[in-house]
Amino acid sequence: NFYGKDQQIIGYQQINGKWSLIHSKYEVIASSTLPSDKQYIYNAANLTTWGDEHNRVWSEGAKGQGIGEHLNIKFVKPQRATAIQIYNGYSWGNELFKANSRLKKAELLINGKIKQHITLLDDSAAQNFKLKTSEPLKTLRMTILSTYPGDKFADTCIQRIAFITPLTKAPENYGAR
Repeated sequence: NFYGKDQQIIGYQQINGKWSLIHSKYEVIASSTLPSDKQYIYNAANLTTWGDEHNRVWSEGAKGQGIGEHLNIKFVKPQRATAIQIYNGYSWGNELFKANSRLKKAELLINGKIKQHITLLDDSAAQNFKLKTSEPLKTLRMTILSTYPGDKFADTCIQRIAFITPLTKAPENYGAR
């Protein structure tokens, strides 16, 4: 993996013997966001970045577990992504993961017209979901339908969201210079 402008995830992965690009080149707006404090930053833009900042995650800011809250994702240019990759919960360590609520079921609205329901495991590892469209992605809305309750906080967190785009050939490998 390497990071593009503004620390966006850009990486390659071999999935079932075929190469794919994994990226987070999108803009995102949340229906609500938990206010940041001196230690943690909860902005929706955190979903597009990757780095060593253990204090960055998106957390909805509604009362309770955020059922009905949503993320509106708009791609800078249409993407031929075939899957969405989600790091559920506050995935920097088991204590933070279990303390906060995590996404269980969500509705995806693809390009404003195709609805798809997904069910996530109660796990902080990357989870991939095939998208039910062959059209290039322009927009995607993810709505929280249900959650796994946190042991300490009701706020529902998501660490990262990326998209998987298949490649027609293996990426070129350039050595260090």
